[in-house]
Amino acid sequence: MRKFENYQKIYRYIAPLDCKHPDYRKCHQIQNLFLYFENYLNLTTNQWRRIANNMAELNLLPCSGKLVQEDLLVLLGDIHFMFISLEKAYKIAFRLLLLLDNKPLYEESRSSFLYTNIKQIRNCLEHMDENLTDKDTKNNYLIQSYSPYTNWFCQQWGTIVNDKIILGKYSYELSEASLSPVQNLYDSILKLIEEKYVLPNREVYDMIFKK
Repeated sequence: MRKFENYQKIYRYIAPLDCKHPDYRKCHQIQNLFLYFENYLNLTTNQWRRIANNMAELNLLPCSGKLVQEDLLVLLGDIHFMFISLEKAYKIAFRLLLLLDNKPLYEESRSSFLYTNIKQIRNCLEHMDENLTDKDTKNNYLIQSYSPYTNWFCQQWGTIVNDKIILGKYSYELSEASLSPVQNLYDSILKLIEEKYVLPNREVYDMIFKK
């Protein structure tokens, strides 16, 4: 799995040395956003490692029992936080693309099915508790404690089949390859920063900082 650690190599070349520079604030925004972009990508990677380990351990356990329930809860938490981190990474990427004046890539990524799918799955996870108490709109009755909906958590995690999580009409492949699009977006943003700031400023800034 990739680690994202380029911030320390490039941050000093982004912000102008003159605080009166017309792009001073914009460059500092790019600098800060890139740091947190890397942070959320690394959080996503860490969560994916945990998910992969959890699923491997679950495959070794019996089909039921206390250990399975405990591991499923851990898996639930890790999946939930992975989607939160993943969506945050995308949102920061979109802001960076606008600041870097690449509206075509912003519009393409922002409207992509992949991002919409991730956002909707995160939203399903975020509001899962509402399904335990809200009215069942299909049958028009309030969900009671004896309703099968009270086992909503267990039912949902039963929809993880062949490493794919399915929530309603949305699904996502829980695999390392599924993270490639946001990693490719990172590479595009890094290249834009290097072309626009790092390469033009490196020689002069290096001379200044070495003094």
